Amino acid sequence: MSVLPRILYLFQTLPISLPRLFFKRLNSMFRTFVWNGKAPRVKLNLLTTPRSMGGMSMPHIWHYYCATHMQRLVEWGKNTSPKLWVGIEKRFAGDNLAVLPWMPRNLASPLHYALPTTLATLSVWRSLQTKLPVAPYPSPLMPLQHLPVFSRHLIPTAPTADPPSPLPRHFLTAGAQVAEDQLPYSRPLGFLGKFHLHRLISYLGSLAPLDKYCRPLTIFETISHRGTTPPHSISLFYGLLQSLSTPPTQFCGKWEASFRITLKDEDWSKIYTLAHCCTPSTRIQEVNYKILYRWYRTPDRLSHFSGGGGDLCWRCSAPHADHLHIWWSCPKVQLFWERIHEYVCKLVEPSPPFTPEFYLLHHTSCSISGYKKSIIPCLLHAARLTIPRFWKQDITPPLSVWFDEMECIRGVDELTFRARDRYAEYSAKWYYWLSDIRRIT
Repeated sequence: MSVLPRILYLFQTLPISLPRLFFKRLNSMFRTFVWNGKAPRVKLNLLTTPRSMGGMSMPHIWHYYCATHMQRLVEWGKNTSPKLWVGIEKRFAGDNLAVLPWMPRNLASPLHYALPTTLATLSVWRSLQTKLPVAPYPSPLMPLQHLPVFSRHLIPTAPTADPPSPLPRHFLTAGAQVAEDQLPYSRPLGFLGKFHLHRLISYLGSLAPLDKYCRPLTIFETISHRGTTPPHSISLFYGLLQSLSTPPTQFCGKWEASFRITLKDEDWSKIYTLAHCCTPSTRIQEVNYKILYRWYRTPDRLSHFSGGGGDLCWRCSAPHADHLHIWWSCPKVQLFWERIHEYVCKLVEPSPPFTPEFYLLHHTSCSISGYKKSIIPCLLHAARLTIPRFWKQDITPPLSVWFDEMECIRGVDELTFRARDRYAEYSAKWYYWLSDIRRIT
């Protein structure tokens, strides 16, 4: 997407606060472009979902905006940063800028002289903490020395002149105070030190349950605590936000109800992967996603629209013709699939199961790499391309059209493998098809 680098450039060079109306208008422009001004038939949340989770990986602009500010937070936490803007922001906001993201909101020192870019980053961060589990409150990275009840007597002792900053893990474990012999001190605490320690723990307990401070660090907290900016950090943080905010796909439950089976998460993950990686053809990928999203308007869906007609199948006049009926269980289309299955069994060993989840969604027990190298996806893709060409017609999809689609796929495969100097793989993949082509026709 050529417009995305331009937007990211502006987000990084001008990290200012942007109203949500800006992102709504931008999403509206994207939606108008994708659907060519027509009414959307797939929700924007599904379009922006990663492909590995069943989406189309369309850029989520708000998450990219947040990812650029998360990169700035990591730069704040570095002891020495070569970027001049970090020193400028610390000059106006104070040296405690790095600890502000981990402090409770009501205890953070007021930033009267902070730059607008600093305030914008903190605002985005507070919003993320509220909406996503990127760093749930309270954080194990909470800087205790900046709390009002912290005493200098509790600073961990170390052989170096710069002792480590005290964190909750220095005093708490499994929601309780650590044993005295495990405290970060070279000598046992005296009465005054124990008093300050108990006061600190009581204060932490008043903010949140003590076990919350002992949870494992999240991915972003680990990166921030490491003190180094990872390569491709914006892409990394964007992927993190996408994984944390992706809603469950509704079409999975509909397919499972139609098949009367329950698929595991790893099964759906393989289906999502095979939907787009089995072929470089965008035409085939489009049909795969349309089937996966139950895009096609079947009689049972059209019957709910005004003037849409009844819910009878246009092939066999069966009532309640739903998605599975039109694509699989209709007697006329079932005859087409049976003939396809015969040819699949002739070309492939062992024979695959004759089930709708296999022929419609690529649900297979084979590995992804082995399945992609076989001719099976080509056979299924040609069948999926054939059925929509005879949509709303009362005939069985002819096998000759399926054969033509197979030849188109084979021709593209031949050109692709020749260009990559991998003709031997092409010959192995299409050997039985080419040797039996006369008998099949």
